Amino acid sequence: METLLFIDDEQAFLEVLNKYFSSKGYRVLVAPSGAAGLQIAEKEKPDLIVLDFRMPEMDGVQTLKKLRSKDKKTPVIFLSAFGTLELVRESKKLKITDFIGKPFDLNHLSAVIEDHMTVLRKKANSKGATPPQREALS
Repeated sequence: METLLFIDDEQAFLEVLNKYFSSKGYRVLVAPSGAAGLQIAEKEKPDLIVLDFRMPEMDGVQTLKKLRSKDKKTPVIFLSAFGTLELVRESKKLKITDFIGKPFDLNHLSAVIEDHMTVLRKKANSKGATPPQREALS
């Protein structure tokens, strides 16, 4: 089963994401802060991370820098209502996979995630590795 990690300080938002993407067949992990997200990412090795920019204590860029110091490969989609050109540039230097402005439509986020997961599956298949698999929905 493919695993997604959502890092955001808005609990209600995390609950919506958890319910929505679980119903799509993903294993969903949530973290209410950058520090918690880093711990979960290290332990669980998610297939893709969705990271909010504006969070207390450790913002998304700081979280991304720490994540990239240990893991340069996991795709990261950055979410922000404050998508300045400077933020986008700094995030690109840290090798974000995508950038989505808030507010956004869940169907759009789902399509972006599915596009990235398709790329991961193709890469895994070309290397002979077992790709992440989503469980069939009943």
